Amino acid sequence: MKNSNKAVILCGGEGLRLWPLSRSSSPKHLISIDENKTFLQKTIERINKLFNLDDILIVTNEKHKYEIIGQLYDEYKDSIPQIICEPEPKNTLAAISYAAKKIHLSDPHACITVFPADHFIGSGVAFKDTIVSAQNAANNGYFVTIGIKPDRPHTGYGYIKTGDIINSDLNEEIFTVQRFIEKPNLTQAEKYIQEGCLWNSGIFVFNLEKFFSDLKLFQPQMSSLISDLNENNKNKIYSNLDSISIDTGLVEKISNLAVVFSDIEWNDLGEWNSIYDFSKKNDNSLKGNVHIDDVSKCLIWNYNELAVISGIKNLIIINTPDCLLVMNRESSNNLKNNIDAIRKKYPKNVEQSLKEHRPWGYFKIIKDSEDYKIKKIVVRPKERLSLQMHKYRSEHWIVIKGSATVINNNKEFILKCSESTFIPAHTRHRLINNEDDDLEIIEIQTGSYFGEDDIQRIDDEYDRIK
Repeated sequence: MKNSNKAVILCGGEGLRLWPLSRSSSPKHLISIDENKTFLQKTIERINKLFNLDDILIVTNEKHKYEIIGQLYDEYKDSIPQIICEPEPKNTLAAISYAAKKIHLSDPHACITVFPADHFIGSGVAFKDTIVSAQNAANNGYFVTIGIKPDRPHTGYGYIKTGDIINSDLNEEIFTVQRFIEKPNLTQAEKYIQEGCLWNSGIFVFNLEKFFSDLKLFQPQMSSLISDLNENNKNKIYSNLDSISIDTGLVEKISNLAVVFSDIEWNDLGEWNSIYDFSKKNDNSLKGNVHIDDVSKCLIWNYNELAVISGIKNLIIINTPDCLLVMNRESSNNLKNNIDAIRKKYPKNVEQSLKEHRPWGYFKIIKDSEDYKIKKIVVRPKERLSLQMHKYRSEHWIVIKGSATVINNNKEFILKCSESTFIPAHTRHRLINNEDDDLEIIEIQTGSYFGEDDIQRIDDEYDRIK
């Protein structure tokens, strides 16, 4: 009997090497670098050509669940892939084990392909052939990874040293694996390329039975905990799991390991200098309202008013409404080392994105100061916010598009475009969109504290009352 094929997409991590575009609340896989689709949207689009949507499982955390739903809503609102949420981040082996357990409940013989959500992969037949070859090898008892043919020495990727050839399948060569190599320095990377090593793509393919057998052999404690895991005890189970990657915790230990040699277009795009190499045109990568003079080898992305730049080279400049990053391109790998210090002094600028999705829609922060905050709120058709109140702030709502049904204290009424209402602190209120089109309002908050935790929910359709 042919095993069914399932896909798991890993949506974890923060991707703060791409700060300030990537934030804790909106990490790398949820941002766009081309003003088109986000990394996650492109990943779903790519693998949906190989897997049905109901055969795709997304692993994330509760904080990002509604951001993911919001990003997939327009295109897949009637068939959004299943999303499971980890109680806390415990690295890739725990995330993959949780997904494998979930799939095993309904399909114990499935063949699983694990994809990171935040890589660039070129489209075309080569990608499909690579995955199908890996699935064939997995169904023949191998634990399979995808190795990418390098086009240059790179110090930001792990490498795979191949062994003997196993066979060729769909024009894709499949080898045994001699060893995995951690991210090297430049001299080592040049040596590995000369030796024919491949980049480690982070894509894995395996049969569920083999996965759980290997997990029991090499990680017996995790295997036992995952075996007992269910939705009622997952918080307790997760608190006892080791935080370990699938590479070091499992893949590097097993014997029946294979790698599919692939020359697909692939890029991790994990830091700003790689984004520059990927996106540069005519020596620079420019975005937004930018005027340059005597500028070379720079990435300048401006999300604010006009920026005039003159007489510089080899710089990364990212200008968002609340942050400005300027650094040498060659230092872009060091950005993550500064994030802890930035987070300690300016936590909002690391944690908070200016646009955040909620189950009912999303909001954008227009202005955030000590004295007031201004948001644009968009509510999808037939959705409603929770019935709530605030202790430390009052709100003024102005409808700019659509028609709002409003509960303000004990009154319920309709606001049309350009109409407004004032909601004092300690007042029960709710915003409802009963129409067939999006509702958009401007919300002006005044008071002494504007954090998202100053929400006392009284009634909520999305089970967020604590």
